[in-house]
Amino acid sequence: MAEVLEREGNKVKFKVVVPADEVGKAFTGVYSALGRQVKVPGFRPGKVPRNVLERRVGRDFVLSEVREAILERAYPPAVRELELIPVSANVTPGDLSEGSAFEFTVDAENYPAVQLADFKSISIEATPETILDEAVEKAVADIRERNASFSTVERPAGEADLVSVEILTGEEHGKSYPVYMDRAEPQVRAALLEKNPGDEVDVPVTGEVAEGAQPEVVKARVQEVKEKVLPELDEAFAKNFNLDSIDAFRAAVRQDLESRAAQQHASTRKEEFITKLAAAMTVDIPAALIERRRHAMEHDIEHDLERQGMKLSEYRAYLKTEGKADEFDDDLRKSAEDRVRRDLATEALAENLNITLSDDEWKNALDAMARANRVTSAKLKDAMGEDGIENFRQAVIRDKAVETALQQLSS
Repeated sequence: MAEVLEREGNKVKFKVVVPADEVGKAFTGVYSALGRQVKVPGFRPGKVPRNVLERRVGRDFVLSEVREAILERAYPPAVRELELIPVSANVTPGDLSEGSAFEFTVDAENYPAVQLADFKSISIEATPETILDEAVEKAVADIRERNASFSTVERPAGEADLVSVEILTGEEHGKSYPVYMDRAEPQVRAALLEKNPGDEVDVPVTGEVAEGAQPEVVKARVQEVKEKVLPELDEAFAKNFNLDSIDAFRAAVRQDLESRAAQQHASTRKEEFITKLAAAMTVDIPAALIERRRHAMEHDIEHDLERQGMKLSEYRAYLKTEGKADEFDDDLRKSAEDRVRRDLATEALAENLNITLSDDEWKNALDAMARANRVTSAKLKDAMGEDGIENFRQAVIRDKAVETALQQLSS
């Protein structure tokens, strides 16, 4: 039997009474398990008397095991009976003895109730980008740049050339490196500009230099100067892209820009909608939900840092020396709260719209995620585990709810 004792917002205190016969079954189950596990000389497994078992493992251990067994069995049906979804719970057990009922109380934070504003009243201000001729010509020019070739010339190095240099000093002595002048750092470009093959130059090394000190330099020799050659915008160039003419090439470039603009507009509309939906809802978010998300985000940061060869403790130590540790923690908590708020808003939206996923929609979402991670769907499921897959499924449902709402706004 379960009974709510106190309720204030998301905080709920309830009591559960477990009948004496259920308590007896728990004692019997624990003694039976101990009898199979604990070896006592002179007794066959499963035939050890209870008093002997208690002397071997201790009365407190038995009571602890019985208490745990009762809680595992009684807690889930109790929260279902009370129609609660606890996000955190602190259990206070009562006295436990065989032949008597067992009581325990729970102080819990319940999953929050969300009150959404009418989403159809949300006004979306994001507008699609208009692709102008100038944007098309810039994209064409960028493609020409990416397809440029370089030809050796007998003249000093210019602003857009490719210059090969040989290092003459230090550990890199004898090694050659290409320097793209239009992408080189200012001091490197200045050192090589107007230099001829065979010229030796001193190239200042980047980095902070103490006031009054001279920057470290690397001595190098110019080996070769190559001039950038842009391809002609002609039919031959278009055929490299399986197109018949430059007009067709420009049309394809425009279509690609328009497609990207449409995708960006859809993403911007979605982001604006979710932000306004979350801002307009009424909800009291349990601290446990925010802390759980903050911990998960910190765990992700830890993994990202490990891939870069750094530990989170080292990163935190660095932030502390920079006086930014508190700012990092504040930003992390604010981001966690924002993500929880957005999830609650879109989750409530999905419930209000009665959003479900068909088998094909779920399969397509899993396949898309698997392709993005370059694994099979089966391996993806194994890697994510049951909880991860369910979290992903809920994310897909929330995403579908947002798309459905945006369609209704447009209609």
